[in-house]
Amino acid sequence: LKPVSQWPGTHDKDKITTELLEQLHAKFPGVEFNFSQYLQDNVAEAVSGVKGENSIKLYGNDLVELTETANKIKSVLATVRGITDLSVFTSLGQPTIQIDVDRVRAARYGLSPGDINAMIRVAVGGESAGYVYEPGSDRRFPIVVRLAPQYRQSAEAISKLTIGVAGPKGVTQIPLSEVADIKLISGASYIYREQQQRYLPIKFSVRDRDLGSTIEEARQRIAAQVQLPAGMRLEWVGEFRNLQEAIGRLQVVVPLGLALIGLLLWVNFSSVRDTLLAMSVIPMAVIGG
Repeated sequence: LKPVSQWPGTHDKDKITTELLEQLHAKFPGVEFNFSQYLQDNVAEAVSGVKGENSIKLYGNDLVELTETANKIKSVLATVRGITDLSVFTSLGQPTIQIDVDRVRAARYGLSPGDINAMIRVAVGGESAGYVYEPGSDRRFPIVVRLAPQYRQSAEAISKLTIGVAGPKGVTQIPLSEVADIKLISGASYIYREQQQRYLPIKFSVRDRDLGSTIEEARQRIAAQVQLPAGMRLEWVGEFRNLQEAIGRLQVVVPLGLALIGLLLWVNFSSVRDTLLAMSVIPMAVIGG
């Protein structure tokens, strides 16, 4: 944010980035830091869907398996010279209460999974019991009824929720733990999707080395050291993909352009010899370029 003339000790951007990274790692061990340009990240996200100069999109269905494989790929990328700012986007880590209805135990009480789910939905999430209308306007507000916080604030409290079961002597209340297994797990905090497929991004930057050879070496090492599980695939996006697309366009545009230039020269000179003579400067121009 300060002018280059006010930078401490150096005017080189890569050098001051390295110094800042060393200081951050020393003060906050175990934390990953990345340096990037905010506007550049936004442009990259608009193009590839990931905030990063270069990224690998690892596609698959199992989030746990995706995370494990992504970390293996990250470890391999860390050994490639020129690759920096490595990071795997976090997907898991959200505390989640998982309630699995035991159909056999529920059937003994004459309950269906739908009955149990409806009770949990009302008790924990709440249900609208009516509306409050604002006098003199068409605004209305739902009246939501649910259990008090102390009865739904933990997995243990939820396991003690009671369900009414109709019997010969009337309605009997049984705890939820009698017909379901309740446990606290680490669920998904964010799920990335593209074309209805789940994926996990691994972003990185390339410094002090050309992009093409760096990615080629990374591809070879990943193919040799990481075995992708069945149904999982990866895709390279970002600057490298833009480079590939540009090369693909040039492979069509350059020959077409040379052919059109040759046609114009032939029309102008009306001589194949003169046309070839004029176009013979192209190899020299390529060498000069």
